[in-house]
Amino acid sequence: MIIEVLSPGNSRHDLVRKKELYEEFGVKEYWAIDPDTKETTGFLLKGGIFESQEAHLGRIHSALLDQTFIF
Repeated sequence: MIIEVLSPGNSRHDLVRKKELYEEFGVKEYWAIDPDTKETTGFLLKGGIFESQEAHLGRIHSALLDQTFIF
């Protein structure tokens, strides 16, 4: 599982290129957090392909760990 805080001006790289690499290398769960809005974007690996997870503000629910993290 990877949780990444997006950098200003670099979110496209994080959400496109890094996401593709994480998927290719079999990362089971990936979350990106926008530090300004606290919006979360998540992906869960199923059958070798990332599926989008429900977006939230200020929390992540990890299907992999069956845990919720609030920030």
